[in-house]
Amino acid sequence: MTTSDQFELGKCIGQGTYGAVYELIGHEPPAVMKYMPCGNAEQLKIFKNECEALIKIHHGNIVRLYRHVEEKDRVGIVMEYCQKGPLKGVLLDPNITYSMNTVLTWGIQLFDAIDHMYQKHKLVHRDIKPDNIFLTNEYQLKIGDFGLVKAVGDETVAGTCMGTPRYMSPPDMKDDGVRNVYEQMRDIKDSHRNDVYSLGLVMWEIMERRTIFTNYERSGMFDRDQLLFDIALKRLTEIEPPECQSEIQKIISRCTNFQRIHRPAASEVLDFLNQTQKGIATFASLISLPTAQATNRSSTSQKRKAIIEKSIDNFGDDGEKTFLGNGGFGAVYLLKNHKPYDF
Repeated sequence: MTTSDQFELGKCIGQGTYGAVYELIGHEPPAVMKYMPCGNAEQLKIFKNECEALIKIHHGNIVRLYRHVEEKDRVGIVMEYCQKGPLKGVLLDPNITYSMNTVLTWGIQLFDAIDHMYQKHKLVHRDIKPDNIFLTNEYQLKIGDFGLVKAVGDETVAGTCMGTPRYMSPPDMKDDGVRNVYEQMRDIKDSHRNDVYSLGLVMWEIMERRTIFTNYERSGMFDRDQLLFDIALKRLTEIEPPECQSEIQKIISRCTNFQRIHRPAASEVLDFLNQTQKGIATFASLISLPTAQATNRSSTSQKRKAIIEKSIDNFGDDGEKTFLGNGGFGAVYLLKNHKPYDF
């Protein structure tokens, strides 16, 4: 077995429930070492799951495994280094701006990845969220953290309550009132369409640039039980639509349908996103990669922003504007029949 003493460990770039991630100095191509203690049976299971999954899967939008190591008191995975870190950091960075073309490009990458996992390997990730999606220096997205991955065969299998509560699919709720809510909340199934649900929430966050379901936070903790009660009692029937074109709103609504059977497969969403990106000429003129902005803004820039916002308000909801993208400081629209202002 290869051991980490062949490489120099650099700085720790991440720490989570199951271990720490370090840069590997001198490794080509650039790589990181994800270490986990090996004295815990659950951690060993997660380590083996992640290794076995990444050995099988080869896809441009899934973090690549180079090798795994076993040492006296810990185990580790040497994997591809995504230098820009988790997607969550980019979404919440007000100095990074991207367009709807970026959103579609990222959506295509992510849905292609989970479609490949399911179609080729019958695997589901079970913990898709912005913290488990990483960016390369070229802003290419890659899904990582496969510790909870599971084989599901052709469709749906009995499961366990695994994943991150905010992004986990709710169990299918039957129309029988309060009587069986607790029982239904424990009826967990693992399905490819649950990954579609989680990724639908991620797409919502990419467009809105904020965290989903913040109204269900209590003292800084996400209250999943309250969310499930509201779904069961029909107090919540769908997520808030993101600010984007109506066709994209509809596909996000379908992905995040609380009833698993009504969600599309990833392949259907992938076809839709490809057709949308190719079919709307406006998107073709937009940059596909995010750009970083300076933090200081001049008074002229502030004046422009105020005038643009006023222009958008004047256009109202009469269909005379087209949503183009959401940046750290607000939304961007294409205004039809617009006459230039003198700045």
